[in-house]
Amino acid sequence: MKWFRSRFVPFLGIVLLPATLLAQTPVGGNPLKPGSSPDSIQTPALRPKPDVTFKARDSLKINLREQRVARLFGAAKVEHKEGTLESGVITLDLNKKEMEAKALSEKDTLSQPVLRRNNEEIRSVSIRFNYETQKGRFEVAKVRIDQGNITGGQVKNITPHVVFIQDAMYSTCTLDHPHFYVKADRMKIVDQEEVFFTKARLFILDIPYPIVFPYGYFPGAISKKKSGLLPIVYSFQQQQDRGLGLQNLGWFQYFNDYLTGSIAMDAFTSGTFYGRSQMRYALNRDMSGSVSFGYSLDQGMEPTDPDFVKRRQNRFQVQHNQRFSPFASVTADVNLQTAEFLKRNSINIDDRAEVSTQSFISYRYNHPEQLFTFNADLRQSQNFLTNTTDLSGPSTSFSLKTLTPFRSQNVSLKPKWYESLTINYSNKFQSAYRFKPLSDTLKTTWFEALLDPEAYKKATADDRHIDLGFKQDAQMSVQLAGGEAIQVSLNASTSQVILPYTVQQYVQPDSNITRMQTVKEWSLFNDGYAGVSINSRFYGIWNQRIGSLTSFRHTLSPAMDVSFRPDFGSSYWDYYRRPIDVRTGQPYIPTDPVTGTPIDNYFSRFERNVFGASPARGSSQVIGFSIANIFEAKQVARDTTGEEQTKVLRLIDNLNLSTSYNLSAKEFKWSPMQVTFSSSIIQGLNINANAAFDFYKTDENGQRLNTLLITSDRRPFRLTQFNINSGTQFSSAGFSNARGMPVF
Repeated sequence: MKWFRSRFVPFLGIVLLPATLLAQTPVGGNPLKPGSSPDSIQTPALRPKPDVTFKARDSLKINLREQRVARLFGAAKVEHKEGTLESGVITLDLNKKEMEAKALSEKDTLSQPVLRRNNEEIRSVSIRFNYETQKGRFEVAKVRIDQGNITGGQVKNITPHVVFIQDAMYSTCTLDHPHFYVKADRMKIVDQEEVFFTKARLFILDIPYPIVFPYGYFPGAISKKKSGLLPIVYSFQQQQDRGLGLQNLGWFQYFNDYLTGSIAMDAFTSGTFYGRSQMRYALNRDMSGSVSFGYSLDQGMEPTDPDFVKRRQNRFQVQHNQRFSPFASVTADVNLQTAEFLKRNSINIDDRAEVSTQSFISYRYNHPEQLFTFNADLRQSQNFLTNTTDLSGPSTSFSLKTLTPFRSQNVSLKPKWYESLTINYSNKFQSAYRFKPLSDTLKTTWFEALLDPEAYKKATADDRHIDLGFKQDAQMSVQLAGGEAIQVSLNASTSQVILPYTVQQYVQPDSNITRMQTVKEWSLFNDGYAGVSINSRFYGIWNQRIGSLTSFRHTLSPAMDVSFRPDFGSSYWDYYRRPIDVRTGQPYIPTDPVTGTPIDNYFSRFERNVFGASPARGSSQVIGFSIANIFEAKQVARDTTGEEQTKVLRLIDNLNLSTSYNLSAKEFKWSPMQVTFSSSIIQGLNINANAAFDFYKTDENGQRLNTLLITSDRRPFRLTQFNINSGTQFSSAGFSNARGMPVF
């Protein structure tokens, strides 16, 4: 819209713009610059920035003679740095610095004017706002805040940061007329973050409830570190079981930047109740966590209903992370709850589908000088489908660094054989508890059974309450001889397990029924082996020129390992026993009905221990043989300048043969020979193959016989397995791919 010269104002009076034009007129005082001639018009470069801009899609009427009042029709909009007003019809008074708009009727929500300022939106039947003083008056207005909406009969904006509302309704429901709300005589909104109210009452479906708040406070944004009431949510899920209800009735408390807490509840018309509390802390960057507790009482609509039942559910959660130093830390995630807690109290589909929970507490410590490490753990899991609870721990593990007690500090001297002695030591303590009741109707919980061994035995029919044990391991190695031609080393390993339980088997020979009974007695068992390793390396060179290849080298690395393990199943150790005959009280020794020889029915006294392993039965005296081969060639070629270039090619990367001979075995002393082959002589192509050869013959049915082929068929072995594969890898312009292709 053009600026009108002052000499045309007496003749024009009221201007009506065509409806097809979009009027956008800046208003900034007198359209003519003071001191200028009436015929001169300001150029756009010299015009001051307007205070108010307004536009309308239909028409615009302006009276510039007396009151300087403009009326905008059709999608009218008035913009000012302090706010924007949108409505179907807007009256703008330039002298009073006011803009006013009204809806066509109170029920016509589409034509209600909207005032937006500083991310705040106020929708009302009538709005009058002074953009200079930033004060306003609203009738039947709706104010949107961070956690909900406030609707009031009369609203006054007395300062840019404070709004007063009479007959106000606060609700988190997004409907024009909410399902539930808190109605107060007066409300005060400060900076769109804090809502204060007096004489408030709870309404659900416009029905007043006997919950009255003489004074209260809602935090408009909890993230702003403010304490106050939590935003209420109306609940209509499971109405047939719980009725209507309100959720999140509670209080959020901001203590400081390191500690916050909240307490809330859900209440339903059936009497169902769910309360919860949570405390969060972060005392420093090395310690943070939370503690929460939940309890619910779930019941049907009426006690006279045929399926009426009361269900009590509870939950306890702890999350804690703390670093004591760069070398020590503790982490905890404890989640203890009843089987149907999430199913009854959560509307999250993933929570309702959970059938198990896990908890753990873990402590880690590494010595600053790496002398040792120490770990402690406690883990718990619940499976609600099988009604099983497993508690693993407390468990600890301790490991020393590798010790070299005789190593000389003078590195210039030739080391003695005993200086190569290395020792490794570690131990662990482990405990386990498993609760699986025989009946789902049993009222004993896993925690009650944990504290009462008799209740545990009654619930599970298991006489072993808590299983625990201590295990320690040690390894030793020393190099007896070393050099270019041969290396000899001795190695040994031993382990010891200490347990508070052993087992005893009883057998009823007539019915062949065997039962196992736990014996409460401290006992231990040992296990281990010793061995000698002999390694050598030989080279063979063949100086023969074939094409660009001038010489060939064969590297042969034979090795022999001898290991020995005693028979821990012998009577000397007393680790294995025969079952007790319940008739005679003596060991039960069954015999073969044909040959009359005793049948082996020994059992380990340490079965079902917490480590899941028993001492090895039967001696072992094994000699292992292996030969590793590498074939290389020297290639000499000339480049374009005539200079010779020499490089080493790997013809065969590895050709390895290995087998073993068990002196203690009664038959099949030789194990099958394993052969592996690999080569990458062709650039970009890797070839791998492996095969197995057996030294023993077979019968006509393919069954292995304890007869060597060399003695019967005068051939050393037979092929039992063979496969070969190749692969390549290529790349181009940042693209790479690897493929494998079977040859046979």
